[in-house]
Amino acid sequence: MSRKGVLTCGYIGFGNLGDEAVHHGLVGVLRAQLPEQPIRVMSGSPEQSQRSFGCEAVPRMQMRAVWQAMRSSSLFILGGGSLFQDVTSVRNSVYYGLMAMMARHAGCKVLWSGQGIGPIRREWLGRWIAALATQADSVMLRDSESAQLLSTFGYQKALVGADLAFLMPSEPAQAQSTLFGVAPRITPSLNDGFWQLLMQVLSTKLPEHGLTPFYIAMQPNEDAPLCQRLHEQLPGELLTDALTASQLIEAFGRCQSMLAVRLHAMILGASCGLPAVGIGYDPKVSALWQPSFPELLVTPQDISRLKIENALDALFADVAGYSARVRDFSLQQRELAQRMLHQQLSAVV
Repeated sequence: MSRKGVLTCGYIGFGNLGDEAVHHGLVGVLRAQLPEQPIRVMSGSPEQSQRSFGCEAVPRMQMRAVWQAMRSSSLFILGGGSLFQDVTSVRNSVYYGLMAMMARHAGCKVLWSGQGIGPIRREWLGRWIAALATQADSVMLRDSESAQLLSTFGYQKALVGADLAFLMPSEPAQAQSTLFGVAPRITPSLNDGFWQLLMQVLSTKLPEHGLTPFYIAMQPNEDAPLCQRLHEQLPGELLTDALTASQLIEAFGRCQSMLAVRLHAMILGASCGLPAVGIGYDPKVSALWQPSFPELLVTPQDISRLKIENALDALFADVAGYSARVRDFSLQQRELAQRMLHQQLSAVV
């Protein structure tokens, strides 16, 4: 059988615009580096993904179609995101692991690119993921914390790159804007008490600086009800029906600064030069912000009114300075993601 092309796999076609942004970054690099190779995307909504990415989309739960796509492709890429973790469900990790095994059995070269690992609470799962990594032709993780976690389970050869969402085209944030972005998400580590406390703080701090909240739903089917509820407590602008990652970037570009719970809100915002207070509900958020902006990070372990106020005060005291710093940070991450992905592709194609 003649083989040509790349088959990509990730959390695509489910309305999570952060994961869609990751895949847009990946597809953009593939088109630039492998212009003659057809690209196929495994998706939960093939028609939508075909329109969004401009390439063939394969229904990810139709195993005959997936197998045929694997047999037709020379390269299989597990795209970025938190594919291997057991907080939301073990099933996701098992699914992606089995897809990588199938692709190897079908004769594809296998890459993990921009992958996040963890949290992983089950020892057996961590060992299995590490064993899967040994079967891949190259493993590139998005942060050193993921590499360290995978190392504890027995795999020490991972490359460390950056999140592939940094590869998305961006728009500069509006320094004179009066909009303050708020990108929330529902998660067990942030209870109703947190949201009440946060809104009390924002109700005081935003008027002090002449700012209006702009609630942005990164995954509309999950985030929209929370955005609506927060909007009722402190009215502002709402974006709860975005369909593409590009629409999100346009929204972030309208803001002066922001508070983000979702990781990819911070990443896409940073690409626009949008400084943010990050709520580290998950280690992946802390892994991104802690090394460069620890004073703008609030974790569930130390949530208090004072901690949130201090983080916002630090941000508002030097918005222009932080904007320049996050823009530089984003460019560094973009260059790192490009370089490591180029290195992976050059080694197998």
